[in-house]
Amino acid sequence: MIKVAILIDGGFFMRRLPAVRPDINSNDPQSVARAVKQLVQSHLDQLNKVYNVKNPFELLYRTFYYDARPYDQKAHTPVGNCAIDYDKSQQARFRSALFEVLCGAPNLAVRLGVVKKDADRFWTLRARPQRELLAGLRTSRELTDNDFAPSFRQEAST
Repeated sequence: MIKVAILIDGGFFMRRLPAVRPDINSNDPQSVARAVKQLVQSHLDQLNKVYNVKNPFELLYRTFYYDARPYDQKAHTPVGNCAIDYDKSQQARFRSALFEVLCGAPNLAVRLGVVKKDADRFWTLRARPQRELLAGLRTSRELTDNDFAPSFRQEAST
């Protein structure tokens, strides 16, 4: 019998979820985990149209959910020098709770990479303020913390 593995890119899944499933509360780990299960079910139902087994889950070897642990360090904003504790952010708490829920799901393996600050640059100037600076519409003294985004990069777990 054929067995399939379903691979889910967690970051992409989370970015697309509100657009493709507006009925799902994308801030609730339980709801997102149900959406993952429904996605897997949908794929297996499609495959079952070809293989016609009694239970479509018989076709599943395993679902792999790939993502990265949230960045958990502290930093300071580039202009105002305000402290940020990324580990206590709503996004970090949500992702950690989601991974915990997904880890309890049958035939689902969670594979987590690591997010690190980019060693070459800690902050990146966003596109709009950069265009305004280059066009002479703003000066560097007019930049605020909101004009910058943290520079993170994801690495595979070792």
